[in-house]
Amino acid sequence: MNAFVMTYREHGGTRGGALRLLPLLAGSMADAWARAFDLAETLGCSPVCGFGVRRVGAGA
Repeated sequence: MNAFVMTYREHGGTRGGALRLLPLLAGSMADAWARAFDLAETLGCSPVCGFGVRRVGAGA
């Protein structure tokens, strides 16, 4: 498993929302993106919030 972080901005109206970080464990970058899409839907911010995935830790 590799360590990734999902960054997303909460929907905050016209001023933008707070930037949040959420750690993810996944076997590959593709798996991390799939989890990020699922989490965005679970959080209720998709497609309103912008989000991305980045590998962190050793080998990043």
